Amino acid sequence: LNDTVIVTKSCVKRIKYLQDKAKNENLYLRLSVEGGGCSGFQYIFKMDESPISPDEDKIFEKEGSKVVVDEGSFELIRGATVDFVQEMIRSSFA
Repeated sequence: LNDTVIVTKSCVKRIKYLQDKAKNENLYLRLSVEGGGCSGFQYIFKMDESPISPDEDKIFEKEGSKVVVDEGSFELIRGATVDFVQEMIRSSFA
């Protein structure tokens, strides 16, 4: 299995936009997986600035933007791609 999470340029651009908007370069995207939702899991995307735990979190950095995933969630999304998608009626991380 792949030991990484792929972060797209669109995702990087959105993280940087949110950092600039909040005037906070310490913000990063935290991705976690919780039980529930249609397929038994739901994916939680949130901008965070709380301390990162090197023992419990995996950090994926691209062009200065960070996506942080806890160890338990990483086992479920290993090899996934994190993207930011804009459509006519909504925009979201995916």
